[in-house]
Amino acid sequence: TTNPILNQFFDYDKGEFTTEFSASGIVDIQGSYLKLGGDDSGVWLAPATGDTGGYDSSSMIPVAKVVRNRPKCLTVKMPDTLVQGKKYFIVVRTNIAKNGITQIKTMREGVSDVPVSIGSSGGSSD
Repeated sequence: TTNPILNQFFDYDKGEFTTEFSASGIVDIQGSYLKLGGDDSGVWLAPATGDTGGYDSSSMIPVAKVVRNRPKCLTVKMPDTLVQGKKYFIVVRTNIAKNGITQIKTMREGVSDVPVSIGSSGGSSD
């Protein structure tokens, strides 16, 4: 099975691809094999324990809402409980096969290659 691949993130508040989001902002997660399905599927932000991919899976925070659920793009509303300046890894878990249709028994998990952070709310002041 192929795990979800998270390539890049688009922040609608800033209008650009970035790894720094505003808390409670709307973000596109773009990549491959992302479509969610199954009882335990979803998108979380896991506090980073360093920049090398380590994260605290016991403290993962679910996104506030999944707005769009497609194989190559998930649009999510960030939770408002994220701490400004803290780094998180984005974790996607799904039971949908790589064809984007069939539900499978094995949970597939993808994690962002780099941590993302939470900046000030409301986008840039330019």
